[in-house]
Amino acid sequence: MDGLCEVDGGQQGPLFSILGGGALLLERLSLTNFYNTNGGVITSVGTLVINACNMSRNHASESGGVLHATNGGRVTIINSIMTHNTATDYGGVAYIGSSDDDGHDYDDEIYSGDVSISECTITENTAWDGGVAYIKSSGNVSISECTMTGNTAARLVGMSVRGNAKRRNENLLGHGDGAMVSQNGGVAYIATSDDVSSNRYTAYEDYGGVGYSDLVSISECTMTENTALYGGVAYIYSRGKVSISECTMTRNTAAEDGGVASISSTVDVSISECTMTGNTATGSSGGVASISYSGDVSISECNMTGNTAYENGGVAYIERCSGDVSISECTMTGNTAAQVGGAL
Repeated sequence: MDGLCEVDGGQQGPLFSILGGGALLLERLSLTNFYNTNGGVITSVGTLVINACNMSRNHASESGGVLHATNGGRVTIINSIMTHNTATDYGGVAYIGSSDDDGHDYDDEIYSGDVSISECTITENTAWDGGVAYIKSSGNVSISECTMTGNTAARLVGMSVRGNAKRRNENLLGHGDGAMVSQNGGVAYIATSDDVSSNRYTAYEDYGGVGYSDLVSISECTMTENTALYGGVAYIYSRGKVSISECTMTRNTAAEDGGVASISSTVDVSISECTMTGNTATGSSGGVASISYSGDVSISECNMTGNTAYENGGVAYIERCSGDVSISECTMTGNTAAQVGGAL
């Protein structure tokens, strides 16, 4: 982007802190080389809009390489470039959720409000969970018209997060050459409304769903060569609805389940009008998607080619869903599973 106001943080930070009830608009800024424990550039418990900015090479020693937003705040990121940002724990670009950063979930947590990321170019960001964003929201989450490439959710044993984000997992080499030491959601870890770990494996009915308006929407995005343990692009754990539409997703990798997405505990899942090619679940199931503990599942008007799973479902692995499963008007060619189901 031309004509930006450029600021080098000199390994200090954050530059901005938004207090409760406050609001901040950042526009046409280039912010580089900031460092903080949480939120390299910005910490927020208010409302934040980032428009037409360039955020690069910022780091958090814990969570949110660029942004750490908690306790009910809303976040909107528009028409911006985010590249080579890192966090040791959660959210290479952004941690958006509660003030609890240890990855556990408690009844008294206050999650973020609505989250919108649109028209952004987001490349080569790294964290343990959520290479781009780790989001815990009680509202709606929308990711649209973005290009996301080479982001990694990586556990780098004995290595700095600032180092090489793609280290082979020696324990998984037998499951496919090039499997990564990684965690969840190469692009995004998204948990909405009531992500309580102790309930994860109970029956779908225990999650309710009636009366929850949460929506996770990923639309009109191009996502290429993102990597994680579960969900090469996204790990989504939601009590609401999940919609993935009009996206092109290519050569994304999960070292376990869901080359593109690992989705669980949702009301309904819809994947429509997408092109998904060459995605891989190198360690387990669902070359494109692993979907479990959900309601209705619909896959329609998609072109899915050359996707691979080491175990089951070269395209999709669908289990323990309480509703109907519909696959319609799709083209599925050259998908493979080493054990069961070239497509499903």
